[in-house]
Amino acid sequence: MTYFPAHIRIDDHGRKIVQSCQDHMNNTAKYAKEALNNIYLGETAYLAGIMHDCGKFTSAFTNYIERATRGESVRPGSVNHTFAGVKYLLEKYHGTNDSVGALTCEIVAYAIGAHHGLFDCFNEERESGFMHRCTKEDINYQEAITNYLQNYLSASEITIFFKKSVNEIQHIIEILEELLKEDAISGDSSSEDIERELNFYLGLLTRLILSAVINGDRRDTAEFLSGKERVRLNATKDLWHNTLLHMEKELDKINCYTDIEKARSALSLMCKEAAGKESGIYELNMPTGSGKTLSSLRYALSHAEKWNKKHIIFVTPLLSILDQNAAVIKKYIGDDNLILEHHSNIIRPLENTKEYDAWEYYTETWDAPIVITTMVQFLNTLFSGKMSCVRRMHSLCESIIVIDEVQTVPAKMLSLFSTATNFLHHVCNATIVLSSATQPGFNHLRYPMRGCKGDIADCDDKMRNIFRRTTITQLDSCTLEKSVPLFEDMLKKYNSMLIVCNKKDEARYLFKELHRLDCDVYHLSASMCIEHRKHVLENIKSCLDEITTSLKTSTRIDKKVLCISTQVIEAGVDLSFECAVRFTAGIDSIIQTAGRCNRSGEYGPSGDVYIFTCLDENLGRLEEIKKSKMATEELLADYRENSLRFQNCIDSLSAIDFYYKRFFRSFGEGYQEYSTKKHGTIYDLLSVNDSYTSIRQEKYDFLKQAFKTAGNEFKVFDTDALDVIVPYEEGADIISDLNSENASWNKDFVEKALEKAKQYTVSLYSYQVKKLENLGALYTILGERAVVLQSSYYDDYVGVVDEDRNYGYLEVST
Repeated sequence: MTYFPAHIRIDDHGRKIVQSCQDHMNNTAKYAKEALNNIYLGETAYLAGIMHDCGKFTSAFTNYIERATRGESVRPGSVNHTFAGVKYLLEKYHGTNDSVGALTCEIVAYAIGAHHGLFDCFNEERESGFMHRCTKEDINYQEAITNYLQNYLSASEITIFFKKSVNEIQHIIEILEELLKEDAISGDSSSEDIERELNFYLGLLTRLILSAVINGDRRDTAEFLSGKERVRLNATKDLWHNTLLHMEKELDKINCYTDIEKARSALSLMCKEAAGKESGIYELNMPTGSGKTLSSLRYALSHAEKWNKKHIIFVTPLLSILDQNAAVIKKYIGDDNLILEHHSNIIRPLENTKEYDAWEYYTETWDAPIVITTMVQFLNTLFSGKMSCVRRMHSLCESIIVIDEVQTVPAKMLSLFSTATNFLHHVCNATIVLSSATQPGFNHLRYPMRGCKGDIADCDDKMRNIFRRTTITQLDSCTLEKSVPLFEDMLKKYNSMLIVCNKKDEARYLFKELHRLDCDVYHLSASMCIEHRKHVLENIKSCLDEITTSLKTSTRIDKKVLCISTQVIEAGVDLSFECAVRFTAGIDSIIQTAGRCNRSGEYGPSGDVYIFTCLDENLGRLEEIKKSKMATEELLADYRENSLRFQNCIDSLSAIDFYYKRFFRSFGEGYQEYSTKKHGTIYDLLSVNDSYTSIRQEKYDFLKQAFKTAGNEFKVFDTDALDVIVPYEEGADIISDLNSENASWNKDFVEKALEKAKQYTVSLYSYQVKKLENLGALYTILGERAVVLQSSYYDDYVGVVDEDRNYGYLEVST
């Protein structure tokens, strides 16, 4: 037997250590199989693993890797090694009349061909990615396959593995057909929609197999090059049991005297008891202030122990919520080593260190018992074209995924989210918990969430009333200018008041007009860096504490507090005002604002929350807020006609359901499938790919997806946003450091400074960048690696301003 090198490293003694292709593919296949074995896709992952590098069985690749080891100049990827396995499988197994066999062949071939980068099955030029790989010349195909079959696996052995894979894919097809059967029979969905949904599932299935192969390949390569096997902390029933015991002990320390405390305890116990039910898609529909974080953690730990799950993954939409939830979770878990936080605010270790290698591994694999991450990272795992995102998809299998504030999933990707959730449960055996005080009706979508098994906790009307600490009413509508005297008059009645606007310029205008009042006036928006917002929140909290303390002690106090904010205050902020005003938006946003009012009943049995419609508001760039506002206005109109229909509460469950039906219906065709400017919808690109599927009959067309194009197009938020470092307090010192002589030669110094700078950056949209550039307010440093804001364009009250320096809000600071 001849051994062909897959990797070569030089050890500490200068000796050349060679890993053979045979060893590398054995290990890759073993790791890939381990990742998917519990969901009955292990054999398929194994087949892809044992064939993913068969193109390395050539003298050209051997010469390439030997030269690279000697330090000679070679072009990375100059020797093609991914096409050979694709061509072998398609030519050997695709020509039969067995459609499942042909589909299996394409799924495995794709995992082999894409393990270094996604490609389109059909691209914009209507070319077949598989046909390209089968007809490409100069890839040393015959030499690679001959050597592979003679020195590693025989053709008959591959056939045995292939037949096992076909059986697994057949099983998955049966699951998917059963999932879609009810709609097919009832006619609730058109045959075209059912075909699209089925193909979308097949695309996710292909991505899942690819994920397992990428992970196996990268893991084995890293272990060989480092000379050490990766230390992994596997979740076991004992680990979950011991962690749950710690949490129960911590829960026993919580007071349980008031009605609210008793209700929280009852809901938490319901969640623990519900954990015994089988895996499924569940809702956690609990009001604001009812303890969703602790209840969902108690459910997740209990469910993980009962069903021996691999991971618990907490997904939150905002970093402010994540920070708050992470602190709670860490306290009740009791062991930070079990927890991985993956989000942009985590300070990364320096590159080229052992700590960085470990950090990179865990963020690319989510190979930890408990993962706390953002909605962005979760959705990227399912749809982004980055290989690090694809790699960790396998970790969603056999997991519990708690999605907090699930109503914040962007409307443009509701169909992607809903269909992927179906796949994660029905194929990956994940348990999904949709947590929200305003639960969206995902069953109303064009591609609905299927098989939701209901609420984890039965929070009935009687219990909801315990947590209802506000009354929501509507103010008379007027223009923004005329609202100023309205809010001035309101503040005479209250010691503390919150106004939440839809737009930053509305908040800035009101702050400018109202800051002259004889009270403490604060501003909050995304125009301020994170550290700036933290300082403002601390000051607001201190003022509110003074007010509530005076109420408890019946002490007279003349202090008044007014906060004018955008949506940044709506969730994950533990502040409580006596009164709150919300510019008309979605009912979910209104209820979130209500959650910042009379949170613990400190201002009496019911705080006042008002909905205000600004008559001259322009939401031209904010399509989803505009649609949500329209849906709420429909709800308010119906409520005025027949409030009994909504139990006389604008925030009742029936009102929320009414709102989401109107909201979901308000978007044009294709919007919820993530429309793109050039390529149709991402949903279509990842399903039947009508836009680019070849008109002529192709030999390989069971998979039609444009994976690469869709992955490149997918972005959770505006891709034009630019992060700019601002000179707020320590930010000015950081900017100075990055401009110093140290920064010109000390890489570690620069990396540390850039990590600190994350707390002093503001994301600007393209139109804001253009305005600031025209004013000369931006400049670059570090060879254009970072963008900095001139100090005269950052205001100590409102943050970034894009007006001329002699006008507007800058006058407030002087």
